[in-house]
Parts: sequence; C-alpha cells; structure tokens
Amino acid sequence: MRQHYYLFLSFLLSYSLFSQSTDRKYSFDSIYNKLAREKTDSNTDSALKTADSLYKIAQNDIQRIQSQMITSQLLQQKGKKDQAIQIALKAYDIAQNNENKEWQAKILGHLSSLYRDSGLNEKGKEYLHKALEVSKKIVNKDESYRFQGNVYQELSYYSKNEQKITDAITNLKKGNLYFEKISDVQSKNFLLATNMELLGSNFFSLKQIDSSLYYYNKGLDHLNQINFKESALTGFIYNGLGEIYLYLGMYEKAIDYLHKAYLLGEESDFFALKEKNYLILMRYYKETGNQKEYLTINEKYLALTSQLEIAKKNTTTTLIRDLNHQEMKSQKKLLLLTFIISLLVIIIVVSFYIYHKKRKRDLLNFEKILLTHDANKKVENSFSKVQHPSAETTNMAFETEERLLKELKLFEKKLLFLNENISLASLAVEFSTNTKYLSHILRKQYHKDFSTYINELKINYILEKLKTEKKYRQYKISYMASECGFSTHSKFTSVFRQIAGITPSQYIKYLENNKL
Repeated sequence: MRQHYYLFLSFLLSYSLFSQSTDRKYSFDSIYNKLAREKTDSNTDSALKTADSLYKIAQNDIQRIQSQMITSQLLQQKGKKDQAIQIALKAYDIAQNNENKEWQAKILGHLSSLYRDSGLNEKGKEYLHKALEVSKKIVNKDESYRFQGNVYQELSYYSKNEQKITDAITNLKKGNLYFEKISDVQSKNFLLATNMELLGSNFFSLKQIDSSLYYYNKGLDHLNQINFKESALTGFIYNGLGEIYLYLGMYEKAIDYLHKAYLLGEESDFFALKEKNYLILMRYYKETGNQKEYLTINEKYLALTSQLEIAKKNTTTTLIRDLNHQEMKSQKKLLLLTFIISLLVIIIVVSFYIYHKKRKRDLLNFEKILLTHDANKKVENSFSKVQHPSAETTNMAFETEERLLKELKLFEKKLLFLNENISLASLAVEFSTNTKYLSHILRKQYHKDFSTYINELKINYILEKLKTEKKYRQYKISYMASECGFSTHSKFTSVFRQIAGITPSQYIKYLENNKL
C-alpha cells in the first residue's frame, strides 16, 4: 500500500507545475497550491473537503482532472479503493475527451496500482500496458522521464509480489536512471527518495544489510535536500532502519528509529505506515520481553486490521455493484447480466454441495489428525535408542550416532526448533558435526529430510498448544506463525495445511465446535 503514498506525492509535485497556467483564477490556484504543499497525510478528511471545493470552482478540464485525481489519491490513502477507482475513471474520461496524453498516462498508471492493490493483478497489468502505449505520445521531457521512472517502479511491485526480488531491484535501478534526468529539483529528489526506500526494503529481503542501509540513508539524504523530513515516506525509511537494527540485535538503535516512525505514523492518517509500525514494534517488544508494550501495540494493530478488512470487503462489494449497474444500461447487457446471475446460482448450488462433501472429509481428516498426533507423541517418547546397522552405509561411528540422537532429543525438548533461522548447517555446527552425518541420522531414525523434520516439529507444537491452551485459539494466525518460527502468515498456513491436511482456522473451529 505504501507505493500509493509515493505516487500521491509525485502527483502533487507534478500538479504544482501545472498550476502556474495563466488561464486559472486566483481562487483555484491558491487552494490548489495550499493542498499540494501541506502535509495531507496528517489530515486526510480535511484535505478531502478541500479537494471537493477545488472541483466545484474548476474552470476547465485540466483543473477538473487535477481535483479529481487528488481526491482519488486521498481516498486510496484512507483505504477506500472502490471510491478512488470510480473518481479516477471519471478523470480518465475527461482526459480522453481533452486528448491530454500526459494526464491519460498518469491516470492509467494510477488505476494500475489501484487494481493491483485490490488483488486484481491482471486488470492492473491491463491498465499499465495502456499507460505505456499512451506515454509514447508525451511531449514534455520531465513528464516523460517521471512517467517512465514510475512505470519501472510499478513493475518492481509486481516483481516483488511474485517473490522475484532481484528483478524488483533491477526495475528500481532502471527507474532511477529516468528520475535522475528530471530538471525540477524537488520532484527529482522526492522520486529518487521513494526508489531508495524501496531498494532498501528489497535488499533487506535478501538480507544484504550493507546495501539496505546504504539505500535507506540515501533516501533520507534526498528528502533532506527538499526539506521533506516529516513525511510518511520518512516514516517508512525510519521503519526500515529500525527493522535492520532489530535484525542485528542492536536494540537501542532499533527502538530509536522505530519510535520516530511510530510518531510519524500516529500523526498521519496513512494506514500502511501504521500497519508496518505496529508489526515491527510487536517483534521488538517480543524480542526484548516487554509484554506490556507488546499487548498495547497488538491492540492497536488488531483495531487497524479490522478497519482494513472492512474497507477491503466494501471495495469488493462496491466494484461488483458498479459493474452490475453498468451492465444494466441496455437491454443487451441486461440479458447478459441475467445469464451471469443464473450461472452464479448454479455455481452456488454446486459449491454448496461440494462444500458439504468437503466438510465431511475435513471432519474425518481432523479425527485422523488427532489420532496421528497422539500416536506420534507416543512413538517419539519411546524412541530413545539408536537403531543398529541399517541398509544405509556411513563412516559414522555408532557412538557418534547415539550422541547425535541424544542431541536431537534435547533440541526438541528445549523447543529450539521454534527459531525462525534454524537450518541444517547451523544445527550441525551446534552439534559439533557435519550436515552429512546429521542428515543421515534424520533419514535413518525419523525417515525424514531436515525441512520435513523441522516443519513437523513446529506444526505439532502449535497443534498441541491449540488443543491444550484455549487462549491460543483467540490469537491471530500471524501471531501463531511467529510463535512457531515461520517468517510469514502465508508460509505457516501452507505448511500447516500440508502437514495437518486442513487450515489452522478449520482446526480451531473443529476444536471449538466439539468443545475440546
């Protein structure tokens, strides 16, 4: 979501260049420039009212486009993407009628980001492709450079969403080449700062700490050059630096940056910054053992995510409703809608039938999980001696095998497998052995590779917690993922389903329904 903040401010910077036209009345110029220069992320509701007044006094198409696009960006910042899309589409209609290629390209790029952020990637790519085609007709050099740089920035988001971090970095560096050519100093430095923050984030994903620090600090340098020290972008950079120092275990430096980011986030109305602040602060307080502060931030995080979920549902509902409204404008479209509704009814009926069959399978599968889990515990508790010579050959002495098995049992007993960064190599070092011997023990004694062994320990741990400690059933899935050592919510859910056969939510629901 933070990319929309960057696009928003870049729009404001470019808008301020257009606002110097002599055909505008002083009233529009004064209101517009005030809106463009103020910290709109601090008071979104007030800025929305100002943008609405701009539209009412607009004298021509360009002014109407400007006011609508500011409104769309502010609505997006508030999480109201459905309304933001509708306003942007109206602005695009005006830009088409006016045949203004620069505005057409900007609006299409904005719509690409909106649809991608709404989970409609194919629709987003469709608009980005249209934007690229239109951009070829842009005459103004600064606008062309700005737009080309933003296209590569947008492509970096698609790459990162697809876990292609190296491609994302390449796209951002290509974007820098275009931003460097922009003649307007303020616009140039802000756009470069956005890319520097994104480069810092991507390099941190690769755990290339020196590069990450370099780009985050470069971003701050660019913002300092244009006196943009208290923006939400600054908050994201502070957050990134705090996350790095938390990763390095430098807790004093970490909390210093995280606190700065937190203050900027609380002063703003920008949900994405607040969300990231809360997530990293929760990790910090968890690692430093400050349970009181952890619970305080966790409450804020839950309240924020609740608002985001409501906004997301409203967006989906509104987009579908608007689509239906457009289809009913003519009899032909009405017939098409009738066909679609009939098809949906059939799908719903079939889905309902499949759901009930699946639910029966899930119930049987759940009972099997409980039996298997209990059986595994009994087997593990009784498994204390090394099996004697097997078909697999190795140069390892029997005494070494016996020592390593004892090390594994102690490793399991101390719950060291919950460490997110555990690996075969690190465990081998811990046991004063090599990876070949350790892999041999796991295959011989557990009939598993290292990844399966660790993942099953983690999932069995959380299965037991959910079964025996009811408070765990109230926790967010993301908290449980962190608790048992998974880096992301999605990875935890995927591994849980792979091992248990059902999702964490289904498991919890079954426990509750059966009063276990």
